[in-house]
Amino acid sequence: MTMPARSLVELYARACDEYAQRPALGRRTERGWIWLTYADLEQQIDTVRGGLRQLGVGFQDRVAIVSDNRIEWPAACYACFGLGAVLVPIAEAAAPAEWKAILADSHARVVIAGRADVVDALEVMREDLPALEHIVGIDVPAEDVRSFVTLCARGASLAGPALEPAPDTLAELVYSHDGAGPLHLSHARLIANVRALQELLPIDPDEQDVRCVASVPWAHVLGRLADLHHGLGSGVAVAIPGDPARLLAEIADVRPTRLVAGPALLRHIYHVVIQDVWQQPPLLQRMFHDGLAAAARKTAGEPVGLIDQLELFLDEELIFARVRDQLGGRLSSVLCAGGLCHEVAGVLQAMGVAVVGVDAVGPIDDEGHLMVSPERDEYQLSTGQSVVPAPVEEAIKLSPYVRDVMVYGQGHRHNVALVVPDVDAVAGLAQRLGVPLADPASDQAVVLLLAEQMRERLEGFPRHVVPRRFAVIGEEFSVENGLLTAALELRRERIAARYSAEINYLYTTPPPPPRPRRPRTAPPPHSSH
Repeated sequence: MTMPARSLVELYARACDEYAQRPALGRRTERGWIWLTYADLEQQIDTVRGGLRQLGVGFQDRVAIVSDNRIEWPAACYACFGLGAVLVPIAEAAAPAEWKAILADSHARVVIAGRADVVDALEVMREDLPALEHIVGIDVPAEDVRSFVTLCARGASLAGPALEPAPDTLAELVYSHDGAGPLHLSHARLIANVRALQELLPIDPDEQDVRCVASVPWAHVLGRLADLHHGLGSGVAVAIPGDPARLLAEIADVRPTRLVAGPALLRHIYHVVIQDVWQQPPLLQRMFHDGLAAAARKTAGEPVGLIDQLELFLDEELIFARVRDQLGGRLSSVLCAGGLCHEVAGVLQAMGVAVVGVDAVGPIDDEGHLMVSPERDEYQLSTGQSVVPAPVEEAIKLSPYVRDVMVYGQGHRHNVALVVPDVDAVAGLAQRLGVPLADPASDQAVVLLLAEQMRERLEGFPRHVVPRRFAVIGEEFSVENGLLTAALELRRERIAARYSAEINYLYTTPPPPPRPRRPRTAPPPHSSH
């Protein structure tokens, strides 16, 4: 970017003009990846804008999108801005009751939905949403008057020039999972965030083949900001993955240079590395960890000696080169949309990848810079000591035997934890050791394994943040059961309420007598987290 754009409309218009023949958006088909150029994207934006204009959408009207990432998403987004309308992004993975609450509060006139079943669910709640006039379905058959195809066909001759909104014009309403009022984001505020991201992880607009994989939902403000407003605004080719189970394979296909990712994907990459390490002889394992320490000193600007350089060289030759190939071989920067564990960051940095962790997009200071305002959960123990549980939880989840965990301690003298084991990983270990395994949530051998894993991974943490006891639970935290938000964040109050009996037991019964520590156990063959 040269001169800063004044609005998102100017940002995308400039990008579509300057990078017209570059690939803009890609999706995987049976024939491989197909790409829309920036010129194609501009044409699609124009036709969607005409279609929305034909529906009566005007200045500051609310237009909602309830969809996962797909190739039509950016066109709908920027078409809204070109009418001076306000975008209301809603996660498809959220509960329908949340869709309804957001649509009602925002007074959305139009909602664009992805899947046909989402369209059906919206039709059911439509009579309770008096402001909602139109529902458009992307996957609805073309002959249906509600289809996205019909919208574009009607808009082809009605596009007209895009409105250039003033910088202080409202652009987006962003709702959080906690039920609080929406965050009002103006064009100026979003442009300032784009400039801030450019300072954190610069993109050279003259570089011809900058690519990223859109692994964070665009309903999440940071995914939208990084992939669309910053990425597309800088000439990046944005690949939209399909099957989540093939995400690493699709990353390898796309060969991205940058990646916006959540903690779960980065932990997955970390486990790929660690699994490779555990296949090496003990001496090389020790040299790997010494090499990580040397890489951390090098990143901090400290001098590294000849032995350190040798260890870094061996790490690269024996492990990192293979992992880098699994990520396409060109990855140079990662933006983590959420809590970033320092062990994961250390491995990526040792691979030569620049890593920035951002918890949330916060306010803008007087100079227009992003103020990282981590929407972090923090509470106080009855001793007055403060606890931020996320770093503790992320450290525990680095164990290949842990699927998820929540640390709890508000108002108590110490912390406890609810731990969800990775059943497949635990079962695989039991099979290799020839140990019979009952229910993983109640088997004492699993409890001992998890206790040792937690002790190993929490070494060095302040004593007051380390859980003194934990309960093993068999139910995974998920969006479907209401224990995770659509952004895959813990719904702490709901989890605590559902497992109040287990938490109460941990605080009211005497702890079992201490047991001798078990020797460290090699992790199982890699399983997805």
